[in-house]
Amino acid sequence: MVGMGGFRRLARRSVPLLAALFLSGCYFSVEPLIRSTEADLPLANGARYMHLHQGDGGWVPLAATEVHQEGQFYYLGEDENTQFLLKHGFGPYYIATQRGPKGYAYDLVKIEPDKITVYGFTCEEKARGFIQAGLLRSIIGPPDHPVCLVGSFDDLVKVFRKLVAQGAEPGDIYYPLDAPEH
Repeated sequence: MVGMGGFRRLARRSVPLLAALFLSGCYFSVEPLIRSTEADLPLANGARYMHLHQGDGGWVPLAATEVHQEGQFYYLGEDENTQFLLKHGFGPYYIATQRGPKGYAYDLVKIEPDKITVYGFTCEEKARGFIQAGLLRSIIGPPDHPVCLVGSFDDLVKVFRKLVAQGAEPGDIYYPLDAPEH
């Protein structure tokens, strides 16, 4: 078994990247749950990835993208609007966050040596159990697009871990196109 330090070194050399992160994610906070000083850097700067999205007819290849790192932040391509942070959650899973106009959005990202999987969880009716358990603050928004409000990083990790254990399906996968030098 590879220890976390060895896994992170392996991940930096050979993993793919994640996509337009939070367009599909529905977990938010008003204040940041991950600050740049707490972020992890498991991805290699300059690596290129092929993005596949789970559509109605199966996995659809979209476009190649490149990840750039500046300080503790990552970007997709040259677009500063794609700035995001990663923080280790559990096992090979990281919590990704991106600042939006009304707060901070979160998604779960599984980083493996041969791919990155982005989950893009939706805030569904079953999230009410997480509110009752004290893991979520509330569910807001219209019934056709509810948003789960999260109060702490630790609670978000617990929610995402339970969703994975319940068999959550990924929304996006990234495969490496090349391996950058280190």
